[in-house]
Amino acid sequence: MGNLKSLLQLDLSENQLSGSIPLSFGNLSSLTMKSPFSNSLSGSIPPILGNLKSLSTLRLHVNQLNGVIPPSIGNLSSLRNLSLFNNGLYSSIPEEIGYLMSVSELELCTIILVGLFLIQLVALHLCLHLRLHRWTVSVLLATALLL
Repeated sequence: MGNLKSLLQLDLSENQLSGSIPLSFGNLSSLTMKSPFSNSLSGSIPPILGNLKSLSTLRLHVNQLNGVIPPSIGNLSSLRNLSLFNNGLYSSIPEEIGYLMSVSELELCTIILVGLFLIQLVALHLCLHLRLHRWTVSVLLATALLL
């Protein structure tokens, strides 16, 4: 599938897919939407997804993904919608999330947070929908709400 350089949208939602996200997805340079939500995908979110500069929608929610949110997500300069909720992510929110200048919907619910958590919502000035409920938090929480 990584050879489909002209592919614009990939919707694999609700297909009972299992296994890890293939690294070859990082080669889909024209992709604007990736939605493999509501499956049984496992493993970590591959940092190579940060190479998808045209991606506007990344919906990985309701899977069995674990590990951390890769800082490379902050490279997705066209990203408008990011949904990572209902997985087994155990992470601090990377500072690079603040680089998502075009994001309007950010859903990070049900993530187990560890470490120092500092989110500067100033960088997310276009964010219209921010879902952060039902976190398990074992962190020092500091939020700058300078909107």
